[in-house]
Amino acid sequence: MLLDGRPVTVKAAQFTLCYSRMPFIRCYPRETQEMVFDAHDRAFVSFDGSCGRGIYDNMTTAVERVLLGRDRKINPRFSELCGHYLVDPVFCTRGAGWEKGRVESQIKSMRGLLFKPRLEAETMDELNAVLAERCRRHVLRHRHPDFPERTIFEVFAGEEQRCLVPGTEPFRGHASRQATASKTCLVHFDNNKYSVEARAAGRPVELRALADRVEIRLGGEIVGSHVREFGRGRAIYDVSHYIPILARKPGAIRNGAPFRARHLPAPLAAVRERLETGKDGGEQMVRILLGARDHGLEAISDACAEALAAGICNADLILNIAARRCQPGPPPQVPIPAGLELGDPPAADPARYDRLLAGRQDR
Repeated sequence: MLLDGRPVTVKAAQFTLCYSRMPFIRCYPRETQEMVFDAHDRAFVSFDGSCGRGIYDNMTTAVERVLLGRDRKINPRFSELCGHYLVDPVFCTRGAGWEKGRVESQIKSMRGLLFKPRLEAETMDELNAVLAERCRRHVLRHRHPDFPERTIFEVFAGEEQRCLVPGTEPFRGHASRQATASKTCLVHFDNNKYSVEARAAGRPVELRALADRVEIRLGGEIVGSHVREFGRGRAIYDVSHYIPILARKPGAIRNGAPFRARHLPAPLAAVRERLETGKDGGEQMVRILLGARDHGLEAISDACAEALAAGICNADLILNIAARRCQPGPPPQVPIPAGLELGDPPAADPARYDRLLAGRQDR
């Protein structure tokens, strides 16, 4: 299929309910354990419940070792997933795909229905949205092989759905590993680098890889969260992580990689481009970014967008806009219930103060 104009190979996770033949398909860049966990989360949300029994291949993300007969040494994390969803896992005999024949036969038919003609999408999320819509149309139109008078969806909604284990919180499984943040506030993972907050530089951290995100924790607290990158040799920065460093080393604004336009939010990148033509553009950009310590990077970015729309671009204006945006609004007006209005409002009588003052002088 084509992803962002380039031919790519993806891994498809497919679930099929045995009775109704209700399918769920989602594509991933790879077949890793965290993506298998994510597929289960999304499938059971789609079905609005989980199965009491799951029939699986002997995939390495679930089985550590195949023993005699049907005995398996199950991966501990996969066992946690099954316990979370109350699924009893059953693994096929090696080379006996017919043991889950309904899935195998559906894979062949669904491949032609969903993946032909060749799919084209800009992102993986867009690709999966297209697949979900095609699956929805398929179950609404396709007749059930055992009950030809009804569609697959009618059999699922009418009979099988009520037999599923009621929905629970997603497992949200992740792959965890220990790492050390570099002095430049970067953590290496899967041939890429991800930034962390400046206070984590040079310290051991825990990296949690999910299907679509990477979370980095220091002492259990998140110090970095990024969309997962599946390319190679790329550095993913969050400019807010480097603002404390900018306060000590303002010269980093000129050549520091995190402060380059492609790593900044679009309004901030546009402001930087405008300010670079001025004599003190670097100093103004430093002041704007340091404003994120008080107002947050999102508020500063919104202020930059408002200033650009007004055609005026300088640090004082942007910081003023951000400060005004962060001020609390006026208190809400409480309506007076009917019948409690004053019929005879009190009249102002400044002479009362004269009488009080005269009495004080007498004392």
